[in-house]
Amino acid sequence: MNLEQWLSVPVARSNVAAVATTAFGMLCTVALGAAGQNPESFARKIASLMAALHSVQHVLTIFSLKALVRRGIPRAAEALAAYASPYRVSHLDVSVAWVGFFVLAPYGIGP
Repeated sequence: MNLEQWLSVPVARSNVAAVATTAFGMLCTVALGAAGQNPESFARKIASLMAALHSVQHVLTIFSLKALVRRGIPRAAEALAAYASPYRVSHLDVSVAWVGFFVLAPYGIGP
């Protein structure tokens, strides 16, 4: 997807997609963990991995967009502003959701 296509996606649509895929991932984690011996440990490991991956992806996205701005790519500055907008769900927001899942895992998973 190029910058033009990414900027044409409505914020609400991208936010719903981000929240839905994150919730689906959390439900899959709970379902897969329930089949094992220690579901809490499994869920916490997956949550910490996902939080770390989304944090790294956030940093890479910011650095990449800043590099595109420095290179003078058309609409790169607009894409950077859109990604950093408080109204758009970013990888950092998803990372925080996984941290919340990590913290709450002992209370909602297991016997």
